[in-house]
Amino acid sequence: MLLKALFLILLSFSICGLIPARADWVIEYDIGGGSKPSGITFNGTVWFTTEGETRSVIGNVDPATGKIAKYYLSNQTDPRDLVCGPKDLTFGSNSNATVWFVQKAGNRIGRLDPTTGEMASWVIPTSGSTPLGIAIYRNGTTFNNTLFFTEQEGNRIGAFRFTGGRGQFQEFLLPTQNSRPVDIAVDQAGYVWFTESAVDRIGRLDPRTGMLAEYPVLEGSSPWGITVDSAGSVWFTMPEARRIAKLDPRSGFCDSYVIPIPRSKPRHIRADSQGVIWFTEYDAGKVVKYVPDSDAFIEYGLPNSECGPDEIMLGSQNEIWITEQRAGRIGRVTPSVSATVSTSLRTSRTEKATSTTFTTQTTASRLTVLTYTTSTMTTATITAPTTIMSTATTTTTTSTTSTTTTTTTAPTVTTTLTVTTSARPCIIASAAYGSELAAPVQFLRDFRDGQVAKAFAGSSFLKAFNAFYYSFSPTIAGSLERLPAIKQGVRTMLYPMIGALHISSAIYSTMSFNPEFAITVSGIIASGLIGLTYLTPIIVAFMCWRHLSARYGAVGLRKLGNQPLKR
Repeated sequence: MLLKALFLILLSFSICGLIPARADWVIEYDIGGGSKPSGITFNGTVWFTTEGETRSVIGNVDPATGKIAKYYLSNQTDPRDLVCGPKDLTFGSNSNATVWFVQKAGNRIGRLDPTTGEMASWVIPTSGSTPLGIAIYRNGTTFNNTLFFTEQEGNRIGAFRFTGGRGQFQEFLLPTQNSRPVDIAVDQAGYVWFTESAVDRIGRLDPRTGMLAEYPVLEGSSPWGITVDSAGSVWFTMPEARRIAKLDPRSGFCDSYVIPIPRSKPRHIRADSQGVIWFTEYDAGKVVKYVPDSDAFIEYGLPNSECGPDEIMLGSQNEIWITEQRAGRIGRVTPSVSATVSTSLRTSRTEKATSTTFTTQTTASRLTVLTYTTSTMTTATITAPTTIMSTATTTTTTSTTSTTTTTTTAPTVTTTLTVTTSARPCIIASAAYGSELAAPVQFLRDFRDGQVAKAFAGSSFLKAFNAFYYSFSPTIAGSLERLPAIKQGVRTMLYPMIGALHISSAIYSTMSFNPEFAITVSGIIASGLIGLTYLTPIIVAFMCWRHLSARYGAVGLRKLGNQPLKR
């Protein structure tokens, strides 16, 4: 608390001018052509997509020179989000030299090789799927260097990778209809996270099993941008609720934080290596830094409050890159840098047939900085119930490449996997095993929802049990997250219960022709086995204690009786 208070005092002094503070600046690049920038990414060069020109554009800004280059697609396919990765999505490659992007109107995944100007594209199997967000997973063994993307109208999450030199799609149908997924991120464990703006949910996909989980959030909040921090927490924006939120996937806790500015509409969001959260305020024309350790919002007002900052990306020198959609500019926000900003531009290199390169009007402006703490704001904490479902479709396609965008032939191979489950989270077991998808946790959930809940007696029992269990389980799960050393102990304590329920499940299966009778018998057996397992050691220990107390207590009395009386 003392460090937090000291931080806020120093921050306030710096803003008031009592402590010399370094300047905060924004450099804006006019991308020209009547373009409105859409997606943005960074690989040493800043890459962006645009809308509004007669042909679709993939462009870049060289931070060292301010030079802008544009690569034109053959027609208007409305490219949106983009990422950098290896050209052939080669397993284990760390290359970021190739630009991958989604084409909203073209219903494709596109690729640009900047070294040759070559473009290629692959048609997404679901017609009219409207891809919007895209992310790349760089770790793991199964889905290393796989692209994941949202299909807003297709109500799917798509995956694209190369297998045997051929592009392969895999699509996962979302359990809630018309959910309209928007943004997407992949955590270090390989789970794919995405926002479902139309149904106020956060989704999670395990591509290895095809299992999908949905976390309901504040009603009417329309979650939009999403990111994962280095600790594995999932952060997202809620534009219609004027909040950002953090979801802990291990405990199910979701904390939301009200943004100070009334007319803000937060859009996209990123987490830096220090755990600081950055996001854009589309209607307020601001870039905002939220410092979780200090509960402080720091808002950087852009020169044009109507510029419409949308996408956001972190650079390599602690700078923030944004798209100013309404102003038709790319912004470079450099908090806490010296006031000297160089805008000199070098002569462009030889242009390729598919691109144009030009110098642009560049402006440098001082940012307006305001700081708030959340001490006067509301923070909501909920435990998110979860719905889980899985529907996956795999499609393999082929593609050709050229200097303009290409089309593809129809899919040649299709396989389908469908699994359906509904569930509320097993909070303590999920925290103990580190995942809702761990085998013991899935067994507990399947036993509860697939057997107990299907009988009247079982569902009546669950109503009372859930009211009791969910009254304290979030607290225990939170303790497990704070004290990971005790997780193994909790798992050990759960082993006998899981074993007893396996036996009970087997008994239920043999009598499933009469669910009411089956759940009654299996419930009695499960209760007896669990009670025998957990109470027997306590009873035995108590009886041993009584026996030893009685024995040695009697010996003590006899010894006392044999002693002569002292006079």
